[in-house]
Amino acid sequence: MTKRILIFLLTIIFLTAVSCTTMDQSAETSESFEPEEYSDEEFAPWLRELRRAEIIFTGSIPITILLTNIGYGLYGLIESGLGGSYSIENITASSGLTNDERLDVIKISLSLSGAIAAADFIIGLLNNPAEDE
Repeated sequence: MTKRILIFLLTIIFLTAVSCTTMDQSAETSESFEPEEYSDEEFAPWLRELRRAEIIFTGSIPITILLTNIGYGLYGLIESGLGGSYSIENITASSGLTNDERLDVIKISLSLSGAIAAADFIIGLLNNPAEDE
């Protein structure tokens, strides 16, 4: 069994070494693998807007999760009469939440992130009216 594993590892090492040397030789002979810049005509405007909305949506998720956790903690603190089982640690930590509350936090956070992306899209439409193509 160990003999088979040793043969397998030696084969992998040999193939890796062969492929590395051929890659080095092909890199020396080829001109350049530098990527070209995208032109403005390469993508439709709605695709650029969709990509921007995707980036804003995914980028705002951590912030909205944090703010929603803080909001849930403050709501629980106020609801318990500013005392009881709530402390400062419970405001920012999700450890005191039940599974249903955590699911609510995720739903609210994703909704807020979607609203932020939609607001950016609408602001972009208002600032840059459609241009004739």
